[in-house]
Amino acid sequence: MKFSEIEINLWDEHREYLDTCLLPFTGLTGEENPMETTKALEELRDMLDLVEIPFNGRVVTYPTVHFHQEEEQLASYLNNIRLNLKKQGFTYLILITHQTEMDKLKFQEFDLFLMPDEKEQDLVSLKDEISNKVQALWNNKSGKGESV
Repeated sequence: MKFSEIEINLWDEHREYLDTCLLPFTGLTGEENPMETTKALEELRDMLDLVEIPFNGRVVTYPTVHFHQEEEQLASYLNNIRLNLKKQGFTYLILITHQTEMDKLKFQEFDLFLMPDEKEQDLVSLKDEISNKVQALWNNKSGKGESV
């Protein structure tokens, strides 16, 4: 469910069930041409579909963070967003990106960090892997920082 689809009465009534926030990260630098930007957005959209669709009703997708800061500041910036979202009442925070080079950064503060493996995976196995990691998170099993 997108953040913009939630009305105040729905939020108040169902807040305890909408306990997982999905924070998408595109990872653009501004150096991408329009075709590269479009490709990055499409790849992220495809990954989001693997979480949003099967877990609709429990996961709230927040606006995408599109542009990348310097690496030293990026983890701090995203973790600050995470802290603010936790203050809003979300129990679980999932950072999702399609940028494979993000694995060198540490996002240990997020409950789950989803990004594709460097090796190509077919959509069915990626969907299953993501589903398993999200369910493991809810079952209090560690999934922090893992690639899918």
